[in-house]
Amino acid sequence: MLRMGLTRIVPDVTLRQRGRSVEMGSHAAVGSITSCTKYCEGGAVAMRAVRQSTGVLVLLLLTDGLFGCGGGVSEAGTMLAGVVTDVDGKRVAGAAVSCSGKQSTSLSNGAFALSGVRRGIQTVVASITINGRRWSGETRVDIASGENNRSVNVVVSDERYHARLTGVVIDGAGYPLSGAKVFVGGPWGSTLGVTDSYGNYEIRRLTPNVTYTVTCSLAGYINDTKTVHLTERDDAYLSFALSYGSDQGSLPAPQEASAMAWTISGTVTRSASSRPAYVEWLQRHYRVRKGLPANPRTVLNTAAETSRATPQGSAIEVDLFWKYQYWD
Repeated sequence: MLRMGLTRIVPDVTLRQRGRSVEMGSHAAVGSITSCTKYCEGGAVAMRAVRQSTGVLVLLLLTDGLFGCGGGVSEAGTMLAGVVTDVDGKRVAGAAVSCSGKQSTSLSNGAFALSGVRRGIQTVVASITINGRRWSGETRVDIASGENNRSVNVVVSDERYHARLTGVVIDGAGYPLSGAKVFVGGPWGSTLGVTDSYGNYEIRRLTPNVTYTVTCSLAGYINDTKTVHLTERDDAYLSFALSYGSDQGSLPAPQEASAMAWTISGTVTRSASSRPAYVEWLQRHYRVRKGLPANPRTVLNTAAETSRATPQGSAIEVDLFWKYQYWD
């Protein structure tokens, strides 16, 4: 929509940028110069309208890139990669994965990659037919332009039993919060939902019979975390009221910080196992050569130099944990 606060209608407006045109339709205009913003699913585009003596309203694009209401700008240098699993963490091969019009198929280790995806908040859907039944899952991801966006885990389950989680996010005064992110954390990754302009969110295709940790977050506000157990075909409602954060005073350092990382190679293997035996053998061989225990519980090894990634890249997920305390 165009938000202008203007009065007179000027028809047949065309936006031209880099030799391409986008028809805007009729809209209001008044005075010699005004400003407007076009809001699309993928973000906002600021424009300045210049009233000319011929009665033509010329819109000058103030941001880089041609916009569209399809959900952001597609760029060849932007990639999305991740893994498709079931609720038990087993890799799912042959799943069809789609995002912003791009499609791919998961490899034997469950890994997938999509290139040229649109930037902004996008929905990633994975689906596959197993024993004649349709399995699927979805999540949303905030795509950074021109970057390799990795670590997107999509958990698929039988569509007959999918659960759904909805709710509203408000501030301390009861006003809805737009753009708040709701993370539904499961055993093998989290599913993301984003609130609309009314503060509502919806997260679909959730695997049932799982207790989820749900965290709501928005810049400038204190996170709120709750738990919810979803049963088969459940339609649960979970809302959040976020308190304003403060930049006054000093914050204590995180206590008992720890991290856990998983790296999934994009290389196809011929092993039917989700963790082939040769991988364990290579790990033990590498540790022995480095003078480390062959099967340690914890290994601390400071890298002397930056290591190289695999030629085709790897899907890497790092979970951080720490204890914190609230400040009034």
